[in-house]
Amino acid sequence: MELILLEQLEVLREKMIKTGLEQGLQNTETIKISKQLDDLLNEYERLQEPLDDSLVFEEISFRKTV
Repeated sequence: MELILLEQLEVLREKMIKTGLEQGLQNTETIKISKQLDDLLNEYERLQEPLDDSLVFEEISFRKTV
């Protein structure tokens, strides 16, 4: 999943640069691609976040009581 996401990020980045150079940075298509890239970058960031330690602790505690 992570590798596919990285590939998508690279393709979108290249597309945004090309569109920006050809049509301008304020062009609606360039801005649309930029927003798509932002969304993918946010998704990638979420995947990189470590697990919240409190959630791990709660899961371990729950397993001990069962």
